[in-house]
Amino acid sequence: MFVLIGYCRLYVAFLISIIMEKNLDSNTQTYSISPRFLYILFLLSVGIWCFLIIAAPLLAKTEHSLISGFIYFCFSNICHQIPERSFFLFGKQLAVCSRCTGLYFGFLIGTILYPIVFKLNRVKIPSRKYLILASIPIGIDILIRTLHIAENSFISRLISGLILGVMTVFFVVPGILYFSNHSHKNFLQVIREKKIADDLLNSTDDYFYIVFFLCSLTICGKNK
Repeated sequence: MFVLIGYCRLYVAFLISIIMEKNLDSNTQTYSISPRFLYILFLLSVGIWCFLIIAAPLLAKTEHSLISGFIYFCFSNICHQIPERSFFLFGKQLAVCSRCTGLYFGFLIGTILYPIVFKLNRVKIPSRKYLILASIPIGIDILIRTLHIAENSFISRLISGLILGVMTVFFVVPGILYFSNHSHKNFLQVIREKKIADDLLNSTDDYFYIVFFLCSLTICGKNK
């Protein structure tokens, strides 16, 4: 799912840049993007995503089966939704399993904490070792069950998901806030010249690949 978020953020930033206030100079017309606006929009998006996870059982409980069924169906494409591995609310299971619950709500927690830890004008990502370290607990949790060494638990799945979810924020949000420093007219040029990755990592676009690769290993494929 974070892979999808990563690609969508480019499109969202492009749309935002169109509706922002215009700043005129003597030669050209550019569009400034407030980093606070970008952050709030991103926070709301993540909040809505997490709300849908708990809205599904609430709607099912109140007999809004059509809406709840649609939410469950949408999340079924990214989560196995096995009842025995999912949390329940009012007798109905959440829209995702316990591991995905940790991942998404961890992502929400990280998004809330981001402006407390870093200033919103910061676009430099942390060292990649932190993302790798954060992926170790969830990797071990999956591995011990896959190799039949031991059975993981609700707590292990939730906590390992929370750790990776929180840490991933600090590698995704800087990429979104980056667009506060660029105009709408320069958007395609920024993408074409790979300035995003160069500014964030002072290298090539492996910034995207490291986030997408690690997240896809642990999140995509409906892992158990």
